[in-house]
Amino acid sequence: MESNKTELKNALSSCERRLQSSIELESKTVRDLQEDNFKLKNKVEQLEITLKRNNLIIFGLKTPNNTIIINFIIDIINKLFDISLMYSDIANLYSVGKDLNAHVIIEFCSFLKKRSIFLNFNKLKNRGVFVANDLTELQRAQYKQLKEYVLKYKEEGKHCFIRGNKLILENISYSLDDR
Repeated sequence: MESNKTELKNALSSCERRLQSSIELESKTVRDLQEDNFKLKNKVEQLEITLKRNNLIIFGLKTPNNTIIINFIIDIINKLFDISLMYSDIANLYSVGKDLNAHVIIEFCSFLKKRSIFLNFNKLKNRGVFVANDLTELQRAQYKQLKEYVLKYKEEGKHCFIRGNKLILENISYSLDDR
């Protein structure tokens, strides 16, 4: 009886060691997969940012007959921004939404052309037209969080605004992680 008990203890101990070893191996595999997943998500985010780098969203353009016509967009942009945009400066153009005030996403051939338009957005004051960068989902979520901080600090009477993905509070730059 005593030898059976010892054998059983040894067998259980052996099973326990194998299970523990297997659990440790699986835990390491899960950690490695989580790390790879994190790296891949970051890589995908960077690729999306790169793809959207030359994009600009224009809100408030009243398009004729709910259709986006490239010549109409070029004429409007040239008139509103007082620049010389040509047909060859636009890689792609599409509307998001179906009403007359749908926003238009413009993919420019070069970042410099997009930047020249974005830097002249102050010419749009009181025209009902707005310009924004085309952001990824993560960037939009971060911007939304930063906007909440801006509203909170402005209620407290502090000078703050958003520049890029940073909150500028009283001339000091903070990231979301800092806040």
